[in-house]
Amino acid sequence: MSPAPGTAEPKARGRDARIDLARGLTMLIIFVAHVPGNLWAEFIPARMGFSSGAEAFVLCSGLACGIAFGGTFQRDGWLAGTRRIGKRVWQLWLAQVLTFGGFAALMLSIDAWLGGDAYAARYSLAYPVGAPLEAALALMTLRYVPDFFDILPLYIVLLAAVPLMSLVAGASRWLVLGLSAGLWLVVQVVPLNLPANPAGTKLWYFDPLAWQFLFFLGYATTAGWLTPPRATPARIAVAGAIILACIPLTFWGAHAAFPVLGELYRAIYPAEAISTLHPLRLAHVLLLAWLFAALLASRRSSLYDGPLKPVLVVGQQSLTTFLTGIVLAALAGVALDLIGRGIAATALINLTGCALLVATAYAARTVKASLKTRTPTGKDRPWLATQ
Repeated sequence: MSPAPGTAEPKARGRDARIDLARGLTMLIIFVAHVPGNLWAEFIPARMGFSSGAEAFVLCSGLACGIAFGGTFQRDGWLAGTRRIGKRVWQLWLAQVLTFGGFAALMLSIDAWLGGDAYAARYSLAYPVGAPLEAALALMTLRYVPDFFDILPLYIVLLAAVPLMSLVAGASRWLVLGLSAGLWLVVQVVPLNLPANPAGTKLWYFDPLAWQFLFFLGYATTAGWLTPPRATPARIAVAGAIILACIPLTFWGAHAAFPVLGELYRAIYPAEAISTLHPLRLAHVLLLAWLFAALLASRRSSLYDGPLKPVLVVGQQSLTTFLTGIVLAALAGVALDLIGRGIAATALINLTGCALLVATAYAARTVKASLKTRTPTGKDRPWLATQ
């Protein structure tokens, strides 16, 4: 039953509005960041700090997984939790395969319509075009991670590791976190990664051996393994000051005005920082997440009915909006190629894309609600009373 007009919408059991809001904002930011040649992408939070939407996506995924699956492992046992994880991994895998197949067909169709191979080249589709069967098999076994589709395979691998980590946690939760931290530290020193194509000429953009640490820190927090530091006015002030101090060091505008800042940034921030989840990226996203949660702690129950509710709905339907955002970002790039990248055109394309993501989230929520069925009862099914 829908809530009466003017009343608060019931919060889903176990949900945290702050996580939904963070995921929703991340989906919108990722869309903006993935539009090719997008002027707005020069002003997203990733340009004003060490971490980006990718870190927020992985951390929020870990937090959400801890809420969704952590209790199942504790209450119902390892097999029940593993079954639930397996079902979700299957859904993610199917979404990755089908979305990339449709995306590749769409880009090739646009090339055929406009003439040339600009979009096949932009998204590195030469391999699936030249060897479609081999590429399809490699895609389905995660031995081929296409450009623009690199974060969902990361999520699949990390989620699939949860049952193993939960098994180890039966002996010691600190052992799980120690192993995770140790593996991340090793990757900072030794170049360990997975091949992103069968030829081995390309590696995963997000090295899962490094990024697993961020995911499991999130999982451990909501699963009850870790307790974040208590928020105090002094700690909030210090965290805010550090986040603000990162802006001139990382913002391209500050680099242009003060070249020494750009030189310092390049000196402390290596080219492989994204792949290996550099300590500066890890520290920045953890501090930013802690500050975000602390500032909204007293408002989380009211967020579901506030002006940011559409963003929360996007966060609640994150898989659907993420996949939709990938396709919309590519189409937005095509639109900007055709109409130009003026200020007005860029604003129109970005606002339209964000509005479509919100509409997609509401549509997905409506469809999911309509698919839910009530448990049959004697009143609903009279024949049950005679069984």
